[in-house]
Parts: sequence; C-alpha cells; structure tokens
Amino acid sequence: MRIALLFIFLFSAISHAQNWAPVASFNKRIQRTYHDEVNNELYFCGWFQIVDGDTMYYVTKWDGETFYPIGCGIIPDCSITPLPNESQIINDVIVYHDTIYATGFFNNINGQNGNSFIRFNGATWEPVGEGLQTNQGDFALGHRLKIINDELYVCGQFSFCNGVAANSIAKYDGFTWSSVFDVPQIYSVARPIKDIEYYNGSWFVGGNFYEYDNFGGPKWNILQYNGSEWVAVGDGIPGSLSLVEGFEIYNNKLFVFGVMSKSAGSPGNGIAAWDGEQWDDVGGGLENFVDNHILDVKSINGKLYASGSIKFAGGIFAPDIAFWDGENWCGLGTDLNTFQGDIYSIVEFNNEIIISGGFSLTDTDTTIRHIAKWTGADFVSSCGNATSIEKEVTKASFAVFPNPASNILSIKNGKVTGKFQVELLDATGRIVQQSQFSGIGSHTLNLEGLAQGIYYCRIMQGNEVVVMEKIVKM
Repeated sequence: MRIALLFIFLFSAISHAQNWAPVASFNKRIQRTYHDEVNNELYFCGWFQIVDGDTMYYVTKWDGETFYPIGCGIIPDCSITPLPNESQIINDVIVYHDTIYATGFFNNINGQNGNSFIRFNGATWEPVGEGLQTNQGDFALGHRLKIINDELYVCGQFSFCNGVAANSIAKYDGFTWSSVFDVPQIYSVARPIKDIEYYNGSWFVGGNFYEYDNFGGPKWNILQYNGSEWVAVGDGIPGSLSLVEGFEIYNNKLFVFGVMSKSAGSPGNGIAAWDGEQWDDVGGGLENFVDNHILDVKSINGKLYASGSIKFAGGIFAPDIAFWDGENWCGLGTDLNTFQGDIYSIVEFNNEIIISGGFSLTDTDTTIRHIAKWTGADFVSSCGNATSIEKEVTKASFAVFPNPASNILSIKNGKVTGKFQVELLDATGRIVQQSQFSGIGSHTLNLEGLAQGIYYCRIMQGNEVVVMEKIVKM
C-alpha cells in the first residue's frame, strides 16, 4: 500500500513538472517581462545579476535562443565588476521609438544620477533628464512603463518627472514631458500609481491611494478621467490593505486586479471587471488562504490568464496560476507544491506561454528557476462553472456558522439533496479534517484540538466545489 501511494505521489509530481519546461536559470527574481513585438524579442528586468552563468545586472534581452546583456546593466561603474546592490531593482522595461527605457528604484548608474528612470543610448545607460524625484529632491520609485496612443507613460510614487510636477504619473510624447490630466494628489504625500489604461473613451489609473478627506468614500485605489475631471469608479476598491496592481482589457471589459477582497467591500476577490457602468466579480474571483494578491493578468488566445497568490479560482483548486475562458475559471494542473514562490509575469512569445517571477519549480526539476514555459504535455483542464444559476442556488442553500468559531462549526443545508463531502483545510492547504453527510439538515465539525488561525471549509458534491468559506478558529 505504501509503495502504491509513493508511486501515485511521484507520478503526480512528475506529471506537474512535465507541464513546464526550463528556459534559463536566473539567480534572483524577475519582476516583469516586456514583449517587443516589432523585433520579436523579450526583455526581462528585476532583481537578478546572473543569467545562465553570465553577468547581466537587472535587465536582459532574449531572442528565443540567446540571452544578451544590455550595456553593463544598472551598476555604479562599468569599468569594474561590483558587488550586487541588494537594495535596487528594475520594475519595468519597455521599447519606445527604438529606445529602451527602464524604471524602478536605483540611483548611481555608471557615475551618473539615474534617479530611477533611465534609457539605453545604444552603448550605455543614461538618465532620462532629472528622472523621478520626491519633493525633497531624492530619487523616487517607478513602478510601470506603458505605451498608449504612441505616448510613453511612467507610473510610480514620485512628485516630479524630469523636473515636471506630476503626482506619481507622467507622459512623454517623444518631445516633452507633462503631467497626465493633472491627476490630483488625493493624499498629503505622493501615493503609488501602479498602472494606467484607456478604456471605452476614458482614462483609468490604479494604485494604492484614497481620498484623504473622505476615507470611507468611493475614491479608493482607482480613478477615472471622464474628459473634464477625475471621478470615482463605482465604489472603488476599498479596504485598508487593498491596492490595484494593474489593468487588462478582455471581452470589452476592463479587468482590474491586485489586492482586493469582497469581505472588505471590494467588487471582487483579487480581480473584478468594469463594463463602464457596473462591476462584475468574475465568477467569484481568485482566493488565497491569507491574502488575494494578483500580480499579473494577460489576455492570450481568447483566455485571460492570472497569476499571484492564488489557491482557488471560482472555487476550483488552481494554485499560483489560472485562466478565465469567459464563463469558467480553469486550473493548469498545479498543486500546492508545484511552485515555490510567486509568478510575477505572464507573456506569450513565439506561440508559447512564458511565466517568470520569484519561483523555482519544486516538482523534481531543479533546472527551472524564475522562468519557465508551458508545455501542457499531459494537461487535463479542471474547470468549474462558478457563474451558473444552478450552482449559485446550491451555494445559497448552505450556511456555515458561527464565524469566528471556537469548538464547533455547523453546516446547514436548507434545500439541496444528495451526498456531500466536507473538507477543512489549514492555511497551507493541507486537509486536516474530512467527513460526509447526505440530504437536507445540519452537520457539525469538531474543531477542538485545532490551533487558532485561518481555515477553509470546502463543501463538495462529486468533483464540484459548492461552497468555500474562510473560517477563523478562535
């Protein structure tokens, strides 16, 4: 019996590993990936210094076969090989008008004050004017670079961009820098803006901010410019720990992702979609055991891929990465041990899906470090119709209480017949208790002996997840 179980475990681990293939070995985290579609090249940036044994400080280029250094990277002196600076990082890289730009958090670039915003002149990196600065003149933080309508946008947490007053976002038309529709400073100091998008005739910015004089109001973490002023988007993305990480347009909706939870009043868990008038929770969204931090969302071949702190997608077990097909959330065959670390970026390149981030693949293959490509060798999609009326009715018929709970957790089924399996999972996803019940009525779980903390109560009918409730054990 033990031999059989060991075989099943090893087969499962190998199967998961076969779905992902190595691309290269980075020594540290990749923060973001940019696809230069004109030259069909990928740019990687982040916190790394070594790529496949070669020195490449924080930024590199890949043509599908070879990784190339770009100058000497962001180091203080190109004439020597310095020790890596653990306090600096490139958060984004982009190609605009045949020039490579990079932003992040860094200063001294080959003897010059880079102030977190630089460009490559074909031979060396150089500052973009005065770069990004605080009110005190210190170098500030850049988060993201984006090209919209042939203009380059830089988002971050700064007061000035190349000497122009700008509240954490500025744009460049190829000749001059300017602020973006006078984005208001809605807090006493510059707050992070993490992304900008143009959708349905309006501009949207998202980040980590709120209207200081109206703390409980709708201007939480997302604003819309309607042509004359910046206004709230519905009730915003509220919550003291919430933030908007980015935007992606898919199926004529603006998808907003980051740190958000319906329990804190946000329109979705990790992700929500705005159609111009109202929010959609995208089939129940994406949930983790502790937080819901979605790091990247990309539309690829008619599907919307999402990565980050994920354990469940619309109730379907889908650790780290999942996709939305317009009606259902689907997993990619991962389990809790497939990736060690987060997936920060998803991109399509040469008809392949490339993921990168701070992970290593723990399923038997130590050659995959911080970057991998999807092969789907033996992949069988696991999807759930979380948006169906039947499932919503089924879910509504159950009550799980009390919450928080001390020694007894009760489950009441008011309408649905059939057999159900109940699983109690701890914060790591480990099943700590299982039981079954049938028909309409009540069922209880004994929580005595369990440590205080966060648990998940999962009720299943066959292979379908009917209810997934976060429980606090007192």
